[in-house]
Order: sequence, then structure tokens, then C-alpha cells
Amino acid sequence: MGITPKPFGGERAEGTEDIDEIVEVIEIATGYKIFTCGSERCGNTIIFDPQKAKPQFCKLCGREIDWIGVLDGYVAKCPKCSAEYRSSYDYCELDGTRLEMIPYSH
Repeated sequence: MGITPKPFGGERAEGTEDIDEIVEVIEIATGYKIFTCGSERCGNTIIFDPQKAKPQFCKLCGREIDWIGVLDGYVAKCPKCSAEYRSSYDYCELDGTRLEMIPYSH
């Protein structure tokens, strides 16, 4: 069984919270997807064109990547105002409500 990649993001040092928004802009502008290797000891950045073959192994740690459910996964949605965010976000930037994970259906 392979490792599951994580959306690029996660715990950040204070003052670097905007990197998720920068990554989102890069993904939109390039069409590429940016993930982090799911291995706890690796953390390699995985960047690829989703129109081509996805990488099957991490080029840094060599672990097999399990993509099942990752690219067709979920989005974070605010139950109060219905704003949608990347699945790595936890709170709505408009009203501070905790976001809920819903299947991505766009």
C-alpha cells in the first residue's frame, strides 16, 4: 500500500500563512497540482500536470504514491455563508466559522 499525498500546506511558522493562497494562485495559473509527500519523514513537494501521468513514486524517498480519492476529493465549505476553500483550510476568512468537508462536485 502506498502513501497518500497531502495538499501542499499544513502547519506553518507564524507569518507564513499566506503560502497556501500563493500555491492556489500558482495551481490556477499553471494548471499544475502541488502536493506534499505523505511520508512523515519526507515532505517532498510533488508538482505535476494533471493532464499527464501522475507520479507513481516520490522522487526523494522512493515510496509509492496512492492517488485514490486525492484528486477528486473534497473541498472545505462554510456552513454559514457557503464560501468554498481548498480542503487544507480550516476556517472561513469571511466570518470565522469552522469549515466542513464536502465532496468536490464542480
